[in-house]
Amino acid sequence: MLRVIWALLMLEITSRYSRYAVGAVWALVEPALLILFFAFIFSFVRVNSGIDVIPFLLCGIAVVLMFRTTAGRVTGGRNANRNLLGLVQVQALDALIARALAEAPKWVLVSFIINFVAVLLGVSYWPDDGMACLLVLLGVVILGFAWGVTMGSLINIFPLLETPNFIINRAWFYTSGTFYSIDVVPEPMRSYMLYNPLLHFVEMGRAGFAGTDLPEGINLGYPVFVTIALLAWGLILERNARSIRRRA
Repeated sequence: MLRVIWALLMLEITSRYSRYAVGAVWALVEPALLILFFAFIFSFVRVNSGIDVIPFLLCGIAVVLMFRTTAGRVTGGRNANRNLLGLVQVQALDALIARALAEAPKWVLVSFIINFVAVLLGVSYWPDDGMACLLVLLGVVILGFAWGVTMGSLINIFPLLETPNFIINRAWFYTSGTFYSIDVVPEPMRSYMLYNPLLHFVEMGRAGFAGTDLPEGINLGYPVFVTIALLAWGLILERNARSIRRRA
């Protein structure tokens, strides 16, 4: 299984970046420009607020985009690798794992490069707890993989769910605290938003970066529980989807 995943990972990287170094460079530049664009806009919005704009937005945007791109790649993994699934050695789950592994390191590297440049410019600083930030990114990758497996399996069984999936992904984004802190959200909206596990990861990433206390209602146990439960459910659905395809 590890050999197959490694081969699929190399194939994914090669096909995505077209065997040219410029493809890999653009994979880093594109999200970096997006993060820097929002940082530039919010530097005017948050002037005199006392908030470090780059670290605040970096934790939010990097986490959310890592989740969204990982989930999107995994959701569409079956159709993208349909030709390879005819091989006896290749299972659908192998292809999905390879797509997630190809996406996740990019965002870790992008986050490091952006923060490194920001530190040199004097507008950011190194994380107070770098290990906590890395664990948050790891948790987000697994959550994105779990969500992608779940929705990909459901869409494969019920194709009409593709449109609701787009709407749900938008809801994930708007309630994740990407551009704001949960502390500024009034009740009862605050209580509803705390059901979003991605919001917990974003706030934990910011707390680890700045060395501050977690906002009220944010804890590690909830997103970990949701991730494990969603992953288990997604794997069950993925197996059932394979059985339905074979019967069809």
